[in-house]
This record gives sequence, C-alpha cells and structure tokens, in this order.
Amino acid sequence: MPESIPPIPFQSHLRLLLPPDSFSSFQPPTPSSELPASNKSCITLSIISTRTANMARHQKRSLQSELEKVVGNALLAAVIGTFIYLLFPRLFETVKTFVQIFLTAVVIQGIVIAVGLICILVRHMESAQYRRTGCYA
Repeated sequence: MPESIPPIPFQSHLRLLLPPDSFSSFQPPTPSSELPASNKSCITLSIISTRTANMARHQKRSLQSELEKVVGNALLAAVIGTFIYLLFPRLFETVKTFVQIFLTAVVIQGIVIAVGLICILVRHMESAQYRRTGCYA
C-alpha cells in the first residue's frame, strides 16, 4: 500500500512565495476570533478610515468636476457672445453700446458662477454633514 503523503503546512507554502530572509520574521495570521478586543477595534477603525478617505477623495474629484463645469459654461457663454458680435456687428452700433453689453455679460457670468459655486458648496457641506451624523439636518 502506498504511504500517504502528509499535508503541506501553511507556512511551507509561504516559504515558496516569500524570499528566505522575510520568512524568518513571518508569523501566521491570527483569526479575528482570537484577537483581543483592542486589536479588533483598531482593524475596524482602519477599515472605516480607509473608506472615509476614499469617500473624501471621490467627493473632492466630484467637487472639482462641478467647478470645471460651471467655469466651462461661463467661458462658453463668453465665446458665443463674441461670435454673435462678430457675425452681427450692426447689433452693436457704437463702442459704448458694445462695452455696456460686454460688461453686462461679464456681470451675468459672474452671477452665474457665484450661484453655481454656492450650490456646489451647499451640496458639499450637506454631504459632509451626512457623513458625520448619518442624516441631513
């Protein structure tokens, strides 16, 4: 009868994967049921802080993209206004009228940008409050 081969222990598998010098300091992982309560809370806090950091990164990216959209729309409005002026110069009889229209457009763009930024800021603050408290107030 063939002799049965004993199973290879877990550490032997790691010896194959890790360089020889790193194995000397290796200790097999401890199941979470055997960990002291303080270590469990550290692991839980680590997972929560990682998730929070990922959410903050995502929120920063979305805030930046919203800001880029608002500024992009304002620039697009300026370009369209310039093309209208170039295509229909008689709409602007005098330089004074053009300057008035241009300044009006700049003021309107500033208002649009300000309103957009306020909306983005309010949404950002609401989501931050939701993360802290778990509800919108």
